[in-house]
Amino acid sequence: MATFARYNVLLDGKWLHDVLGADYSDTMIEKIAVIDDPANMNDLAELGRLAANQQIKPEHFPPAFDL
Repeated sequence: MATFARYNVLLDGKWLHDVLGADYSDTMIEKIAVIDDPANMNDLAELGRLAANQQIKPEHFPPAFDL
């Protein structure tokens, strides 16, 4: 009875701009692509927040999530 939804963020300048409205230079994308570097945590969290605002919809959650 489990459900699964996958949300993706592409570390591609055009995709980030067109989908999330985020402008990152190629140099910055190359830097934050090292996702195990703690120095990138804030930038990655911001991209996650922007993506969540675009990608996550209420209908993605079945009634089992209703409290």
